Amino acid sequence: MCGVALREDAWRTLFSDRQGASIVGLIASLGGEPDDEDAMAPPKEVTDAAEQLPEMIAAIAEFWRTRRINPPPHHESKVGRNDPCPCASGRKFKKCCGAPGRVLS
Repeated sequence: MCGVALREDAWRTLFSDRQGASIVGLIASLGGEPDDEDAMAPPKEVTDAAEQLPEMIAAIAEFWRTRRINPPPHHESKVGRNDPCPCASGRKFKKCCGAPGRVLS
């Protein structure tokens, strides 16, 4: 979750997806501080989430893999080099889909 916090904008697509948000929520329940009762899930839920962690990571990887294969449609309007990339990655267009050598469909 610390890695997600570094680039929250890039993860926004996953958070806005109902299934993706539930997966991330389960993972977040594992990261609560023991002295913070609001942040920590009940022990049984933590154990269950920990056991499901490999499947959750695989589901997140599949979520992003399908979006790389079927990227969102590009906007018809002209995008400037320093504008946010229309693929919603959170990066500038020139560093993402507009990078030299990048083949756009």
